[in-house]
Amino acid sequence: MRPVSRFLAATVFAAVCFAEVPIDWTAALNHITANSLRGHLSFIASDLLEGRDTPSRGLDIAAEYIAAQFRRAGLEPAVKGSYFHESDWKVHEARMDGFEMRLTLDGKAFDIKPGEVTVVSSKGFDLADETVLVPAANPSAAEAKGKVFFSTNKKTPSSKLREGASLVVMLDPKGAIGGMLSGSKPFRDKPDTRNAPAILIHSDDIPDSPKEARITLRLREPEAKPFAMRNVTAILRGSDPELSKSYIVVTAHYDHIGMMAKGPAGDRIFNGANDDASGTVTMIEIADAFSRLTTRPKRSVLFVALSGEEKGLLGTRAFIDNPPVPVSSMTANVNIEVLGRTDVEDTVQTRKLSVTGIDYSTLGQTVITAGKDTEVEVYKHNLNEPFFSRSDNLVFARKGIPAHTVSNGFVYPDYHGLGDEWERIDFDNMAALSRTIALAILRLADDPKAPVWADLPATKTYREANKK
Repeated sequence: MRPVSRFLAATVFAAVCFAEVPIDWTAALNHITANSLRGHLSFIASDLLEGRDTPSRGLDIAAEYIAAQFRRAGLEPAVKGSYFHESDWKVHEARMDGFEMRLTLDGKAFDIKPGEVTVVSSKGFDLADETVLVPAANPSAAEAKGKVFFSTNKKTPSSKLREGASLVVMLDPKGAIGGMLSGSKPFRDKPDTRNAPAILIHSDDIPDSPKEARITLRLREPEAKPFAMRNVTAILRGSDPELSKSYIVVTAHYDHIGMMAKGPAGDRIFNGANDDASGTVTMIEIADAFSRLTTRPKRSVLFVALSGEEKGLLGTRAFIDNPPVPVSSMTANVNIEVLGRTDVEDTVQTRKLSVTGIDYSTLGQTVITAGKDTEVEVYKHNLNEPFFSRSDNLVFARKGIPAHTVSNGFVYPDYHGLGDEWERIDFDNMAALSRTIALAILRLADDPKAPVWADLPATKTYREANKK
């Protein structure tokens, strides 16, 4: 990555000093520095945390670290004296005792050992030399319905196909697919069975384009293990007696997709530095900066580090289903994602910030104004727009709360790849963007007028939810 010059670094650091920003705010915002962000991110995205899968030991360590930073900043715990917003979940764990699997491909038998597979299934199997569908191209869901499907392209089949098949067998010699399967996601009462169970084979010896295939499979019913999913929450209490009862909710997800089942020595970990350790540590630094204010903004700010985003926005849904403050008191949501990389879309993109659905509410204009004051370009990015409905902000929007995701760009090398590591983050640029976001949040929190949805066809559902 191209290094940042001393002149540019100095300009980035001093930018907020040139704008029409109160002195107290300027001093607080300038506590958000590249070194502070680097310190937090190099830990949260370290190999020690093993990719922060939901659930995992690494994710629990990250949660404790975030809570410690909120505690250090002197923020109020949001949930009855605790920084942890917990919800009860279960996750299926395969039982491999008695496992037997044989693929017969074009008449040649291949016995698959337990250590060569990743099983993603909510049920067991007892198949005896059953025919397997091996199409030259992905069939439709109707063609695959009720059949065992053998994926020959070493990629995750389409969601429609996975909804139709009874079982999908995939070749995954490098172990790169497992963390991406939504079928492995946690559940509360009943598992999501829309996607077919899957078995991923981590072997280089299996032919990838057989004409005929049969399968024998013995797999016990999996064990449903309970665990507590934890969002990490803290409150910066507002200064106005009435407006402090309302909240600007600042979110970022701290989970990622874990580890490869198999991979090259020394690099099996999806570190998720940009997605979304970058957003998480930006939120930590904003919380710390706000704690230094002499006079706090009128409204309260509720900080929420979210879990389970990669498994389907699960932490956000649990949060909004059982919130620590009334949903009606949440006036806006600023969600922070993928903020650290400047090698976006084959270009070097600095001092630029996109807001998904930027014209959907008046919140977008607040971020644009903050960008003008900090010399950061805030704009509508067509490639980022689909992420309005794919990020945690969507859950808040569906409750009628003006909610958007701010990002440096979702389309970057190493997205959900092994190369998303903290050394590739441009921390000087990230600090400039973080201060812009912080200034926008301060203005949202200090404004007696809450953000409102724009009268657009795209916002109809959210406007109607806001009236309920």
